[in-house]
Formats: sequence, structure tokens, C-alpha cells
Amino acid sequence: MRIVRAIFLLAVFLTDARIAAASDKKAPPIPPEKFVGVWSGFSSDGFTFTRLELDADGTGYCARAAVFGNDIHAYRVTSWRLEVFELTIQMSDGKRVLQLKTQARSLLSLALQFDEGHRKQNSFLYPQASLTASDQATQKAIEELKSHAKSTQ
Repeated sequence: MRIVRAIFLLAVFLTDARIAAASDKKAPPIPPEKFVGVWSGFSSDGFTFTRLELDADGTGYCARAAVFGNDIHAYRVTSWRLEVFELTIQMSDGKRVLQLKTQARSLLSLALQFDEGHRKQNSFLYPQASLTASDQATQKAIEELKSHAKSTQ
């Protein structure tokens, strides 16, 4: 019985060691060219829409618009770079310079904090390609559901 118990404890120990070793492995950094393109999304309060365009040459554009009203801020991205997992974006509207830093561990979303002087605001941006694909897929599903509903009436 002691041998069985010792084998069981050894198996548990080795399993825990393998799990710990696997969790210590770090994901490789994402290549910067994967961030090139259009990112868009809303602020955490839902009142500000942001469109960020990152060009392959390390520059780009950004615009933020109030959902209710005509308050729009446009910026020229003077530089952006990815170092390991930190994405740094520097932009200017001609009057002031903003520097944004975020952890870039995924191509699924970017969380950016804008400090425009009078307030700080978090925005969550998503690649436009994934939004477009998701929008088209959900639109198709709704159209199929509508079609099915009409045919059963």
C-alpha cells in the first residue's frame, strides 16, 4: 500500500512540475507588422469613438469623436513602435503631443489611455478586419433567422 501511495504522490508531484514548467513559458512577442491597419472602438464609458490607423512606416492617424455631439479631435501619429510587448504611440494635433503606452500581448484588442489634459479616458480598440468579419457573420445569421421566420408564417 505504501508503494502505491508513493507512486501516486510522485505522479502528482511530476504532474504539478510539468504544469508549472508549461505556465512559465512565455508567448513570443507579436511582430510589429501585425499591428499595421485600422483599429477602432469605444471609450470605457461608451461616449467616445476612436479610430486609429497604424501605417507600416511607423506613422499613422487617430481621430476621436464624441458619440453625442460634434466634438472631434484628430491627431497625426508621428511614431509608433513595438518593443517586446509594449506598444508606444506618439501623436500630435499640432498643439499638444500625446504619448500612449499599452501592453500588446494580443492582436484581439488594444487598451489605450488617452490623457487629453482635462480628463483621462480608457479606450478599447479592435482590428477593423475582425469587426467587419464578425459584423458580416452576425448579419448573415440574423438574415437567415428572419428568412426562416417568414417561411414558417
